[in-house]
Amino acid sequence: MNRLIIRFYELLEVDDVSSVSPVDRNAEIDLTGKQENEEISFGALSPLCDWAIVDEKGALLAFHQNYNVDVLIDSLSTDGIKYSDVIVCPPMEKLHIRRLTLAAGQRKHLEKVAPFLMEEGLSQATDELHFTVLSKEQKDSAWVAVVETRLMSLWTQQLAGWNIKAPIILPLSSAFMALKSENPLLASINTSDREESASWLWIAEDAVHCLPESMLAYLPKQEISLYASESQVTALASSLDGVMPPQKTYSATAEIHALERMSDFILQNKTWREKNLCHSDFRQGGIWLEKLTPWRWVAACAVIAFFLELFLMQASTKALEMQEQDVREKSNALFLQLVPSEGRVVNLSRQLRGLLQQSPSGKSTQQTDTVYDVLAKIDQAREQVKGSHRLTKLDYFDQTYRLDWVSEQRETLDEIREALSNKLSDKLSEKSLTVLLEQVVRQESGYRASFKIQIEG
Repeated sequence: MNRLIIRFYELLEVDDVSSVSPVDRNAEIDLTGKQENEEISFGALSPLCDWAIVDEKGALLAFHQNYNVDVLIDSLSTDGIKYSDVIVCPPMEKLHIRRLTLAAGQRKHLEKVAPFLMEEGLSQATDELHFTVLSKEQKDSAWVAVVETRLMSLWTQQLAGWNIKAPIILPLSSAFMALKSENPLLASINTSDREESASWLWIAEDAVHCLPESMLAYLPKQEISLYASESQVTALASSLDGVMPPQKTYSATAEIHALERMSDFILQNKTWREKNLCHSDFRQGGIWLEKLTPWRWVAACAVIAFFLELFLMQASTKALEMQEQDVREKSNALFLQLVPSEGRVVNLSRQLRGLLQQSPSGKSTQQTDTVYDVLAKIDQAREQVKGSHRLTKLDYFDQTYRLDWVSEQRETLDEIREALSNKLSDKLSEKSLTVLLEQVVRQESGYRASFKIQIEG
């Protein structure tokens, strides 16, 4: 996807941009009656900028110099030029960039300790400044950019007013700092016809400076790397006392080449977004969010489906709770029909357990020969037989009990039949009792048997 790169310069006078054509930087400007704009004249972005559209491979598709940014975005939209990111390069003169030497443990918390490490070299309080870590590739050092918080607020407001959404603000020096050079680097960023503007970047070992051409003669007499146009290299021979350092030349103007360098930097550096000055209080959403607009109906349907599923789940849970309540009420009613002496049901399982375990002593045969007496004897027979076995089902109808029993050993089932006969015979001595082992089925986990207990008399 294409990218839009815009380079801004500092506003040096109170412009009435409405009287300036989109590409005429030198048009006369009426400054009368514009006192309300004077408060933003210091450090504000000029509405006249350089911009370029570059493709995904870094090639320049379009370039304009001294273009009125007021109409830039609308013009690109009208021409059908689309782009994914807007990279903004602010005036380098307003940025303070230094390399910090880090002690052990400081690199991990660099964002917090950088203001304290730079405090002595700054003329303003750190709470009035905005700090950005540009690079911490080295373990013992890192590059940090500093700009006034007031300027960052002003720039973001101006960009929003020009309809530049979610800009990625990058220092222009980042593109040249990425050049591998063993020596300090002197790079041209402006042509000489742009007055009152620093036209050279001096990237030393521990700081980045913006210099006018008149200051080049005062550079340290040492071997440096020069990055400039062919004509500038020739003109610099006298400024550098005839010492021609290692150099790289290009044929384009410095303005075009600065944008080309930024394009190459973005293409070659995977972490270029981390150098964005718009972070912390100035963090903004990306233009990529606008691409999600066509999917808003899909997102809306997904949200509706989620809440519908949630509603159905709650309805299902409610229905199960009602069924559980209905079963509980029916069980309590049946229990009271069988044992009316209980009066009411407080805890059904506990009351059943108590009835099964209660002692039948002291009661007449008529009173103790109940279903619960038989169940109690069956439970005693179960406890008497050792081994792994369990009662899985019990049915009662017309004085006949049918039991399903599971056991790991076949012999255990015979012991259970014998225990049932003995226990029930003792209790029901006056009645006819029959305990039959009707069926035994072999299973993977053991044996399943069906018992029939018939009581007559």
